[in-house]
Amino acid sequence: MLRASFSTQGLQGMKLSHIAGACALVGLCWTLPAAAETLSISGTGRVPIGENVAHTRQAALQAAKRAALVAAVNKLNGPKAAQDPKVQEAIDTMLEQVGDDLIAEQNASTDANRQFVLRVTLAFDALKLRQMLQDAGIASTTARQFPILVVMDEFFTTATDKTKPLRELVEFRSDRASSFSQADRASFDSANASSSSSAMAGREHRAAAVAADNGQVAVAARSQQSAQYAAQSQRSASERVSASRDNSVAASSQESVAFRKLVEYQPQNVGPDAVNYTYSALLREGNQFDLNLLDNDLFRSRYLKNAKPLTLAALQQGTELGRYVQAAREFKADYFMAGNAIIIQGPVDPSTGQVTCDGLVSLKAYSTEDGHVLAADARTESAAGNSADQCRVNVSNKLARFVGSTLGSSIHGFWRQRQTYGREYTIRLVSLKGQLSEDNRDDFADALETLQGVQNKIQVRRSDRQGYEVMLTYKGDADLAREIRRAVRDKRGFSNMGRKMDGTTMLFCLESDCPNP
Repeated sequence: MLRASFSTQGLQGMKLSHIAGACALVGLCWTLPAAAETLSISGTGRVPIGENVAHTRQAALQAAKRAALVAAVNKLNGPKAAQDPKVQEAIDTMLEQVGDDLIAEQNASTDANRQFVLRVTLAFDALKLRQMLQDAGIASTTARQFPILVVMDEFFTTATDKTKPLRELVEFRSDRASSFSQADRASFDSANASSSSSAMAGREHRAAAVAADNGQVAVAARSQQSAQYAAQSQRSASERVSASRDNSVAASSQESVAFRKLVEYQPQNVGPDAVNYTYSALLREGNQFDLNLLDNDLFRSRYLKNAKPLTLAALQQGTELGRYVQAAREFKADYFMAGNAIIIQGPVDPSTGQVTCDGLVSLKAYSTEDGHVLAADARTESAAGNSADQCRVNVSNKLARFVGSTLGSSIHGFWRQRQTYGREYTIRLVSLKGQLSEDNRDDFADALETLQGVQNKIQVRRSDRQGYEVMLTYKGDADLAREIRRAVRDKRGFSNMGRKMDGTTMLFCLESDCPNP
């Protein structure tokens, strides 16, 4: 008789938690190798030690592989997925496809019952494992049941060339302010005439030089030259004061000097490109991860006709994204992902003669039901090609593979967690007349506590004559709003209660139907 036990540990390729916008603008992002998501799954097999050592070890290896495969199915489909007889039968068939090349680690020992114990760790390619489950007919269809809207812009540009400025503008300005008291007007006029040669310092001098290219402005201050002008002005003021002393004139002078240099460099493309290779590749990846992607173009034409491009700054501003999430919800999307891809064309590699390019993708994914953030990530990739367009397509495919893997894993994990622990709801009971009594609140609370499927303790957030609000976790097959209505309908004062649901927020109005917001 074979016995097996298992444990799981998910490993993913390295991810960047955050990349600043300047990284993409100057082309200084570091690069990571393209890596598929890897699931590291462990399983243990135990068999009685027989006379044939080779047979004993092989039997333990098969038992350990099967245990690891069961753990992998439960990880992707839910904690109880492998209990289904159909799944058990499929696992036996899939076991033949699990070769020894997937073994990353194995440890052998014997237990107190003189059984041979073999623990193996298998390294699965997550995408190939999902495809294996699809072929066996046991893949989770959770993600396909909930539409996903992806809005992504792609920017294709070149790195700023700091050696080729478009033009330079050098500007110097000197302003002088003076005050004096006159004891002898004639003597001051004489002193003022003698220092007239220094008045030229108050004029404005400008110089402009034009180079090649166009765009980005950098400002630098030349402190050394400013100091020279200030020193010259100070000497002039000194001479004026000295001349004035001999003619009984008390005078003071103040001079401010400003100097700046502006350099404009060749600009980068500041608008999204008309052709979006990353999004096209993501549609292909979505099919592989069994994602239900909605039509991006139809959504944009209906809701985002005059919307700004999805820049890195826009992705980091919650107010801008909030508008996108609300529009996606009206579009009947359960999930929304906003992202952008910036692809920077690099130089030609002299060793291969191919064009190089770097790509950065940044994304945020939400549940439109409650605004829960599913994923927020970024990744850089590098590629090469015979032309700039080929290089761009190659790096777009790498970026899309990362986005598809991240989005697919996040959605599967989100629903797997909800199936295991339930969903959080906000429940509000209000009186439109402001007359919510303590008896009303107590009756409503008692009804909630008696519901089947409510997990953990109900958290009260508000309780007064205007309203009663709680948060609870519900895990059940029945509709929660209907179950609450059924639990309180026979209680005094609740016969006319109306209800309104907005995602995971439920509003119950004591006297009548809830008004529209």
